[in-house]
Amino acid sequence: GHGIAATWNDNNEYTIEDEDAVCCGFGQAAAIKLVRPLMALLMCQASWRAQREHAPDDRPWLISRSGMPGMQRYVQTWSGDNYTSWETLRFNLQMGLGLALSGCFNFGHDVGGFAGPPPSPELLVRWLQNGIFHPRFTIHSWNADGSVTSPWMYPHAIPTVLATIQFRYALVPYLYQLLRAARDAYEPPLRPTFYDFEEDPHTWLPTDDFMCGPALLVANVMEEGGRRRHV
Repeated sequence: GHGIAATWNDNNEYTIEDEDAVCCGFGQAAAIKLVRPLMALLMCQASWRAQREHAPDDRPWLISRSGMPGMQRYVQTWSGDNYTSWETLRFNLQMGLGLALSGCFNFGHDVGGFAGPPPSPELLVRWLQNGIFHPRFTIHSWNADGSVTSPWMYPHAIPTVLATIQFRYALVPYLYQLLRAARDAYEPPLRPTFYDFEEDPHTWLPTDDFMCGPALLVANVMEEGGRRRHV
């Protein structure tokens, strides 16, 4: 056979219906509810090893929705089935910065939201403008009305969407360098501003600004109707 080129471990934070269920915990019975994160991590590890065994000369590519500390060795991840709203756009940003500071560097969010209504043209553009700085940049949706979120869903917004995606491609060499630094020196590609400017008291205040590596300060518009913002 041809094997596989990539692995997507999804829905791997399964529900435990029996609170008393046990498993073989390295030779000693252990409650499944206590080792559930470890089982997701082992899925990531097993998938990575299988790809390496099949194609030892190729760099494996894997993604997992769930895991625990250590999953960054094997997979990219994302924030799960997010809801389409302006609040989610802002909350996802803060979630991602927390992930980055925790050592999980290779992540992103479903651009435009996964569940709920389709994004408005404005929200889609703002989400794209934020998403292009994340290692994982993907539009992924299950809209309540059966529509599919796509870059071309609003014809009048296509020029802005196209320019945004083109800027993403221009950033790819820089993002590649940042992920290499994350692997070699444990430096988060995306980080709060206080990471680089801890001597500035303003960076310790609540903010939506963040650094994309040491060279880019990102200050996206995160509010409906916004055209400018204080940095």
